[in-house]
Amino acid sequence: MKIITLTGPAASGKSHVAGIFAEVCHERKIIVHHIDTDKIVHELYASDTILALELASLFGSHILHFSMDIDRKALGNEVFGNPAKLTALGKIVHPKVMLACKETCEKLRKESKVGLVLCQIPQIHEVEKFGDSVIAVQTDINTRRARLISRGIIETRVEEIISSQPTDAEYAKLADHIIYNQAGDDLTMQVEKILERLG
Repeated sequence: MKIITLTGPAASGKSHVAGIFAEVCHERKIIVHHIDTDKIVHELYASDTILALELASLFGSHILHFSMDIDRKALGNEVFGNPAKLTALGKIVHPKVMLACKETCEKLRKESKVGLVLCQIPQIHEVEKFGDSVIAVQTDINTRRARLISRGIIETRVEEIISSQPTDAEYAKLADHIIYNQAGDDLTMQVEKILERLG
């Protein structure tokens, strides 16, 4: 079983690339398991009361709903545009996320059915290298802006999100492979070449 970390900034197209991997692997009769760490974070915010209290003590009780889960919008308002707070948040949340990734991979390895685990980790620069190979997805910044705005994010927040993340060049330094996700790029061909290199 091989583990691939799929990374890249917000709205670069990581989930779309993950879908291409699934299609190509299906044709090759390779069973793929996709781990989306954003979903893990959302689950933690919704169910981990200890985490919620820890974050509330750091950022204020206004980031909590009455049900004691995290108000993600309020938390985002607190940390985006503030690098120090964003870093502090990452130091608390990322270890829990990576632990969940590792536990899932160990479980899959024991089951011996999955050939490839695709772990989607946007914040690769803030965690230890994970898996056998790291792939960075790159898309031009204007396309990323348009995608974020289409998701209902206001322009000022879009700029805060973009400025809070590493550049494509910084992601590339941490990657073993790069997938270019511009208009007209052949994603399937790029995925096939990477799978061939991985063996």
